[in-house]
Amino acid sequence: MVKLGRFHSVICPDFSLYREMYPHQRIAHTVLSRQVGAVFQRHGLRVIPNVRWSGPDDFGLCFEGIPEQSIVAISPHGCSRSDDDKAMMREGILTLIHRVEPRVIIVHGSRSPMIFDGLPSPEIFRFYPPEVSRSHPRPPVERTSHSLPFPIP
Repeated sequence: MVKLGRFHSVICPDFSLYREMYPHQRIAHTVLSRQVGAVFQRHGLRVIPNVRWSGPDDFGLCFEGIPEQSIVAISPHGCSRSDDDKAMMREGILTLIHRVEPRVIIVHGSRSPMIFDGLPSPEIFRFYPPEVSRSHPRPPVERTSHSLPFPIP
């Protein structure tokens, strides 16, 4: 806790939720993240809740107890590969904005246009790319609709 105390705030751990998980697993991951946050708070740390969902079935629990007008963290990293995943992420963000009305949303992960473009209140988002994208930058690759993303020997 001493090391974490050097920071202004700490974000609760991200225990990812996936649609293929059983409901009790998604509930357990949400509760575990909140429990760790409660331990952090008991040790005097400022805590930013990390909000996760896999779909509308999780909205009842995942937004429960998040203070209105607070700072929250989300991450599309690792769970927004398909268009359907991105649509679920976007739906969750819209629900988060409607229910919690956060003053800031910290986003750890890529800024996918399909998720984030056209959302209300774009000024509340703060984007932080994952470490892997900063340590392994890739130059843009020009592709046609039928080109492969790798060379053919």
